[in-house]
Amino acid sequence: MKKKRILIIENSMDVTGALKSIAQASLAMRDDFEFIFLLPRRSKCNYYLETHGFNAIYELPMRELRKNVVSLLLYLPVLAVNAIRLKGILRKERIELVHNNDLYNLLPVVARFFGNTVPYIVHIRFLPNKFPRKLFLGWLKLHYKFALYVVCVSNYLFTLLPQHRKLRMIYDGLPFKENHSHQFRKLNCLLYLSNFIQGKGQDLAIEVFSEIAFLYPDWKLRFVGGDMGLKKNKIYKNRLMKMCRQKGIMNQVEWYEFTNDVEAEYKTAAITLNFSDSESFSLTCLEAQFFGCPVIATKSGGPSEIINDGVTGFLVPLGDINKAVRSIEYLIINEKARSDFGIAGKKWVSTKFNTENTSFQLREVYYDSIL
Repeated sequence: MKKKRILIIENSMDVTGALKSIAQASLAMRDDFEFIFLLPRRSKCNYYLETHGFNAIYELPMRELRKNVVSLLLYLPVLAVNAIRLKGILRKERIELVHNNDLYNLLPVVARFFGNTVPYIVHIRFLPNKFPRKLFLGWLKLHYKFALYVVCVSNYLFTLLPQHRKLRMIYDGLPFKENHSHQFRKLNCLLYLSNFIQGKGQDLAIEVFSEIAFLYPDWKLRFVGGDMGLKKNKIYKNRLMKMCRQKGIMNQVEWYEFTNDVEAEYKTAAITLNFSDSESFSLTCLEAQFFGCPVIATKSGGPSEIINDGVTGFLVPLGDINKAVRSIEYLIINEKARSDFGIAGKKWVSTKFNTENTSFQLREVYYDSIL
């Protein structure tokens, strides 16, 4: 039987958890559907998708809504032109369903005003507090009206949203496979794998590590991530480096660009940190445990559903530096606990976030939307 064709609209300019999550779900469902991706022009996501076997990729000059006059003036005209182009892509590729991978992209909504009849579903991957409340609720109202389903990624996020018959909660799934079967030599390393974005918590990690770095001179804090080509993120990263110099820990902090081989990072790290202000889910917490690395994360939303506190890692209150320091020190000095947490973490997420509970539920939404 001929596979149904689904277009994924991804708004990211660089590789993000949202992109990785939808790519992993698509890989798990390739026996059922054929996937085509639509990305912003000059997005760095092209290479990531191609290395995972997705070759049907389109680009459009998508624009995000920003707080400046030029952005506001160009946003609606560009959105309208892109909606017309989207309609052409859908017709050319004989698409039967569109999956809009984040709430704030209004392409499938506007396309309907130009006569598009291809149904769509939409994912919500941010907490409402990431945007002005009226703007977020406006986007959500449009999708509740026009989308067949609205999918959110955690129970925590589900409880924050206005309830609607179209709303579904489906967790993001595990990495599709392990690429490295051999054992890695564990390093004395606290891994922080995240793009440099204000609110992602790298500043708190530096504050915490500076409290104990002198006690453990053979331990490193390792940042892995990119600035996504955005000026504000570059400024943030430079500020983090200045913090490290001021606190005298620069020789114990490592800075690496984004890597496609995150598995190797998790498998060589002793501990993974995630001190984000807010997380609707957290692919970092999920991946780290899947690859056997204990996690210390803030109670910022999604991580509380991913980490089994005290068994696979530790959850700390937002801004609680003392609790974060104690949690890190406990795992630094207790190698057996790190090993036990790593083993328990892999078992925990492999059960809770298996394909039956994640991508297969999304598959049912796809079938319900198409048939």
